[in-house]
Amino acid sequence: MSTLIEEIKSKHQTGEYNFWYVDPYSLDLHGKPSKFKMGYAKFMNFWAIFGEVFLLIQVIHIFTYQDSTGVSAPAFFVYAFASIVWIIYARFVLSRKNMPLIVSNVLDVLLSILVIVGVFVF
Repeated sequence: MSTLIEEIKSKHQTGEYNFWYVDPYSLDLHGKPSKFKMGYAKFMNFWAIFGEVFLLIQVIHIFTYQDSTGVSAPAFFVYAFASIVWIIYARFVLSRKNMPLIVSNVLDVLLSILVIVGVFVF
């Protein structure tokens, strides 16, 4: 146990240890993969993609009914910008490249652009 604490202290001092990033494949104190982290990582991988369904519904509604009443283009500009910031964070800051985070935010940007186009066209 003291070796694990020493390793964490060493990584923290060298800047290698990032407190805010939880590696779902990291080991627990007994040297085994954390079942909770592994399960939650799988859940988040699913939710990262499934969450885009809500934007897709908005896009389908706008283009099917050719009606964008009540949809705010500036809000979707901000949403797309925030997604771009998350893509940069996931790609360049996280120690392990988080593909579900990148893919979901790329989809956010693309679907937001479709919503913005729909707002201006209809």
